[in-house]
Amino acid sequence: DPNYPTRARSAFAFFIKEMYPKNKSSPSPRTRARPAPRSHAAASAEEFEGKPATEAVKALAAKWGNLSDEKRKHFLDLAEKDKERATEERETY
Repeated sequence: DPNYPTRARSAFAFFIKEMYPKNKSSPSPRTRARPAPRSHAAASAEEFEGKPATEAVKALAAKWGNLSDEKRKHFLDLAEKDKERATEERETY
């Protein structure tokens, strides 16, 4: 069912979305949550240029693992808000 509400994103998913540089100018049509502001030193396009996406995600996973609790809280808060959104959408579906 294409109208079924999307699942809530994890804190790590918000981190990847913010940190991984995209060349897209428009958001995905399935994206319903607001994009996170690029406030936590987003990675530059040159950092991942020529690398497969798997290597880029591995590098970002390592950064996530070393992220302080203070900086991680931003993404955890976004995930909690998105969880509430997803729950509300499922209840009204």
